Amino acid sequence: MNNISILKKISFVIDLLNKKQYTLVINELESLINRDFFSLCNSLLKNGKDIEEIQFYLNNVIKYHKDKSLNLSSNREIVLYSLEKLKIIICSLLTPEDVNYIDESLSFMDINDIIHERIFKFFVEHFEALCSLNLGRVSNSWKKLCFYLDKHSYIEDTILEPVYISFTTKLGVPKGGEYNQFIYEHKILKKISNDVENLICNIEKNYEYIVSNLDSYFYFKNFWVHHSLRERNIFYKFLEDNLEDNFKQELKKELVKSIREWEF
Repeated sequence: MNNISILKKISFVIDLLNKKQYTLVINELESLINRDFFSLCNSLLKNGKDIEEIQFYLNNVIKYHKDKSLNLSSNREIVLYSLEKLKIIICSLLTPEDVNYIDESLSFMDINDIIHERIFKFFVEHFEALCSLNLGRVSNSWKKLCFYLDKHSYIEDTILEPVYISFTTKLGVPKGGEYNQFIYEHKILKKISNDVENLICNIEKNYEYIVSNLDSYFYFKNFWVHHSLRERNIFYKFLEDNLEDNFKQELKKELVKSIREWEF
């Protein structure tokens, strides 16, 4: 069982929960808990990975699945939240083999999560290298982050945003979803990444200079989290909910194609 298959199963359960089809939810959770999550945790443990965070959210799901005194419908939001968190964790654990299973059957939101988690992983790799004074990795990991961030932003700005603008003009703009806000956020991310690049250029001359300007990193991290959530919950959700299936498939192909060119 690959991680993408588990991701798709969780998305299916979330869809059932949103439709309040609780009998089907129970059956699907049984499979996820007893087979898929068990295999995932075993695989992670064999590779020396920490599964504490997965176990925390998984325990929430198991609790409401196993305890018949708890009403699934009344605790739906807790289960939904835990399943969404498990999806994000899985997106951060993808391997080169998993990438082969990414396809257009995933939602826009799931594809976006995969892309954004990979970009953030470059940020984590960079910061780890910075803390350990591995100067080669410091520069290399940040260059990768900027390269993939620029590439992803280009696809959104040139392919997806014109579609978003066209359909929101017809159907109305979702709350907080003005298109120029997303373009503005891409410009801000570009500026912050350039600011950090300038810091890196000084690292060999003056490491203390970077230490005294660590707020640039925290600004990038916080802004990235904010931007990722806005794109996921507004921009991509609008596209997922309002485009016809054939059109969605065409647009998703561009995103999937870009992912398969990435380094995992």
